Amino acid sequence: MLNVKRIRILSKAYQWLKKNDHAVVSLFFSLVLAVLLVNAFHEMYPDEFDNILGGWYITHGVPIYTGFFTHHGPVAYFISAVITLVTQNSFVAFRIAFAILVFSHLVWSYVYLRRKVGKDRSVFYLVFVGIIALAGNYYWLHMILADTLAAYFLAPVIALLLISSYFKLALTRKDMIVISLLTSMTVLSSLTFLFLSILIYLYSCYFYLRSNSIKIFSRRTGELALIFLAPYFVFFVYLVATASLKEYIYQGWVFNQKYYVYNYPRPDGVTRINPIRYAVVIANTFYNSYFTLLEQVKTLNIGFPLNITLASGTFGTALYFFIKKRYLFATTFLGFLIYANSRSDPLNSKETDYQSAVYIMIAFIVIPFILIEIFRKVDDNKRLGERIVSIVLFLTIGFYALFSSLFLFQKFFNRTYEKYMGYASLIYDRPEIAPVINKIVDVNEPVWIGPFEFRELLYVHGKPASQYQIFIPGMGYSPEIRGKFIQDFEKSKPSIIYFQKTYFILGRSPETYGQFFLDYLNSHYITLFDYRDNGIRYRSTVAKSDTLDLEGRLYIRKEKARDVIRRMLDQKLVYPSSEE
Repeated sequence: MLNVKRIRILSKAYQWLKKNDHAVVSLFFSLVLAVLLVNAFHEMYPDEFDNILGGWYITHGVPIYTGFFTHHGPVAYFISAVITLVTQNSFVAFRIAFAILVFSHLVWSYVYLRRKVGKDRSVFYLVFVGIIALAGNYYWLHMILADTLAAYFLAPVIALLLISSYFKLALTRKDMIVISLLTSMTVLSSLTFLFLSILIYLYSCYFYLRSNSIKIFSRRTGELALIFLAPYFVFFVYLVATASLKEYIYQGWVFNQKYYVYNYPRPDGVTRINPIRYAVVIANTFYNSYFTLLEQVKTLNIGFPLNITLASGTFGTALYFFIKKRYLFATTFLGFLIYANSRSDPLNSKETDYQSAVYIMIAFIVIPFILIEIFRKVDDNKRLGERIVSIVLFLTIGFYALFSSLFLFQKFFNRTYEKYMGYASLIYDRPEIAPVINKIVDVNEPVWIGPFEFRELLYVHGKPASQYQIFIPGMGYSPEIRGKFIQDFEKSKPSIIYFQKTYFILGRSPETYGQFFLDYLNSHYITLFDYRDNGIRYRSTVAKSDTLDLEGRLYIRKEKARDVIRRMLDQKLVYPSSEE
């Protein structure tokens, strides 16, 4: 009697949910927005300031590539430019605006998928949205980084291909436009996902032609080619119109191949990358890492279940598609997994591992989808073997998914609690170097802070003294950049340069890769510590810290030294001392 009563209660609850579907979904997304906004105040990272600074420069007439150096894709800078039109150079306001933008993208993608397959078949995407919101501050998905943007762009693409392949739904022209736009934005965010994007193009093109019975040599095939090429043509026109094509090719392609890509084995002196060999290297690394991780499924590790959950869920999805005789998608899906990990490692993925963002997104999409579908279809399996495999997959993936969800909720709750109670710091608009520099230089006066100070440059009111706003190891090894680097400084002749020569980037400091620049500084500039005027030296009134050291890191152009010192005296940044 009790069981019958419970069934009736559950049935009534289900009927109520169906009747009030829009209200429930609206409430759900309201909670998601709240979580995204809470995540917005967590942590800072230099690469994110790179994207924000680039957007800030664009809105002030400094074009990408010719105006400022970047070996990254352009999309993050253009998105930041749109946001900074509203938020200006406030990092806190930017984070809030970006959270709202991410929320809007998640809502749009859910509505799009729901209209394609209906509310019942799109429930899995709601689960995905909830998980991503919780996982945001753990994996740094709340930051505007190239990898996280690529993940957000590809999430609806992967979901669309997943449901279309599973339910045998034809892709429409509108679907192909969506796939084209989002995949091209992925490529233009990070070339890391070029191999993955090529697979997406090939599979979606084949599936579109087959599901709509379109001949290869036909007008609609030509139309499809135009749809895929159009975003890249628009970007090409932009590069030509801004005279940036040459710089883009060098910074985005040549520089990356010669001086930056770090997970490609090559002998000393080799500067070119063989793309086929690189694809094999990525696949080999993934294979060793992924299957080592799958072997750990039997450990039932609930202390740190995330990596095992991602691996078992994605592998289980491929296996289930093989069982359902969706052989092409199952095989292609494994390719998606391989090349979603071009710069990441499934076995050793950890907290803050934003470079695994695309792989993580794919896993969090397919896991709820496969669990829901197995649960719905398990009684429909006529063959005993298929039913057994389905049940094993459901129990294994479901077990790890449950504990991973609890793990992510715990991390989210703990971080939120610590910030609310004041145990952990929030994010602030509190630069350390820029306020001091702003007292010395006039608005739009050339200034440079380096070697890796995107955050400080965002707040400084001087204009960039060089196209190269940073100085990383690869730039020190590039003859082309070395020459232009010095030319820029000789042209702008900034009165001050704030430079920390012992700052380590990718394991190296400018003392090991930038001797040519140090020689230039020694010839044309003098530090406050070394400056003397008639036997008088000037000491800083600003307390020395790990970030700020006026006496040791402030380089003053020799012919402008007296004027700079006068400004610093007026601003009470230094005081005269005869002590040696």
